[in-house]
Amino acid sequence: MGTFAGNAFEYAPHAKQAQFHCAPERLRIFLAGNRCGKTTAGVMEPIFLMLGMHPTRQMRVPNHGWAILPDHKVSETVVEPMLRRLIPPHLIE
Repeated sequence: MGTFAGNAFEYAPHAKQAQFHCAPERLRIFLAGNRCGKTTAGVMEPIFLMLGMHPTRQMRVPNHGWAILPDHKVSETVVEPMLRRLIPPHLIE
C-alpha cells in the first residue's frame, strides 16, 4: 500500500494520506507504521502546492517554498529520486 509507482497526476491517496493532505492545520505531522505511504504523502504535499493542485489549499503558480528533511542523505537517496519520478520531466527546470 505504501509504494506508489505513477506520477503526480496519477496519485490517489488512501484514506490516511487524504486525511493528512486535507487537515486544515498549517503544521502537520504524519505518524504511522512502516510502508504505509508517509514518504509518498510527504513528497506529494509540496508537489501539490507547487503545481497548484492541492486538494484544499489555493496556491499561486509559479511559487517558491522550502522542504526540510532530517539530513542530506535522506534528501539525496529517498526524496530527490521520488520527486524526479513523480514530477513530469517537462515541469522540472
